[in-house]
Amino acid sequence: MLMYAFGLSNIGTIFLFLIIICFLIAWHELGHLLTAKACNVYCYEYAIGFGPVLYKNKKRETHFTIRAIPLGGFVKMAGEEGVGEDEVLTDNNGQVIPENRILANKPLHKKALVLAAGGIMNMIMAYICFYIYIVASAGFAIPSHNNDVYVVTSNETPTVLQQAGMETNDIITVIKTKSSTETEYVEYTISSYNDIVEALDAKKPTEAGQIQNIQITFEDVSENNALKTIDVTRNAYKEAGTDELLVSTIGLAQNRTVYEYNFLTATYGTFHFMGYYTAEVCRSFARLFVGDFSSMSGLIGIYSTIDSVATQGDLSFGLRFLNIIYIVGAISFSLGFFNLIPFPALDGGRLLFVAIEAIFKKKVNPNVEGTIHFVGIILLFALMIIINIRDIFNIFK
Repeated sequence: MLMYAFGLSNIGTIFLFLIIICFLIAWHELGHLLTAKACNVYCYEYAIGFGPVLYKNKKRETHFTIRAIPLGGFVKMAGEEGVGEDEVLTDNNGQVIPENRILANKPLHKKALVLAAGGIMNMIMAYICFYIYIVASAGFAIPSHNNDVYVVTSNETPTVLQQAGMETNDIITVIKTKSSTETEYVEYTISSYNDIVEALDAKKPTEAGQIQNIQITFEDVSENNALKTIDVTRNAYKEAGTDELLVSTIGLAQNRTVYEYNFLTATYGTFHFMGYYTAEVCRSFARLFVGDFSSMSGLIGIYSTIDSVATQGDLSFGLRFLNIIYIVGAISFSLGFFNLIPFPALDGGRLLFVAIEAIFKKKVNPNVEGTIHFVGIILLFALMIIINIRDIFNIFK
């Protein structure tokens, strides 16, 4: 079935997508469960999925359930939402739960550990996946953020841009592009490599024989950053004997710094990579506050990414599998990071209330905390809907 999932099959990709999501959710919730058990907290249920129960195992103290919608999960713990002054909690058999087994009555450090355990488990899984990826790839390359410098690729045969006068490390400031049938250029101000990709894709040829006219303004580093402008073209064509449409390249690539690691040095090299990845995720999250959702992905976006990697026919099965390992690490990291954000309804939001209790030496009213978490859930669902709608539009662009 795993081999089938890497073939050109939407059913296989859906199956692979569900396996990845269910595994990472189960792994996350397992962190909460094991830590709660270690802290002697009574747990009613360990659930994979949500909605109607499809399977329930009642043999142990904590009931294991599989629910109908495999896109979530939870561990239901005694006193997780707080306990009223005269409230008595009972277990799955109707017996009174001792006060020392209720999460709300635990010391603050144990309560914090239980709440943080899911996110920590996701970070551990991300480390394992990134380590495998780095060892198999003998290292990694990350984009350089040094003045947003971009390079022209150097080959034995000069590229189109090199022939036109650009050199490695020249800085692109403006790109204007149009199709061969248009008279007016569309102008793009360049501040990041994503801007370059957007500019070049906007008028990208879509049929054999079409031509894209490109005008590039750049700072020439060999002449004290003097501004220069060049004109180049790209054309679309079909490779002989196939119907695959190809577009010629102009020789532009993002400047990257390469770090080489082996199976031993990758143990700390993975922390290096995770530090870079943390910075990138923080940048993506910060863009939400200015209404920019372009760097965020919902379930539709994750599925689309898995599908594009799993069905990439020009790569060997081994390379596709390695890329899937990387994606699993990226999803696990994002899941852990997102859950630890101090936002209501998330683990980080609950940790925030633990911190408030530690500072003011007084528990927050459970009803107030519950209301705040409920509002948080509504806002999170709204965000998920917005991001998934955008992902759907991107697929059909």
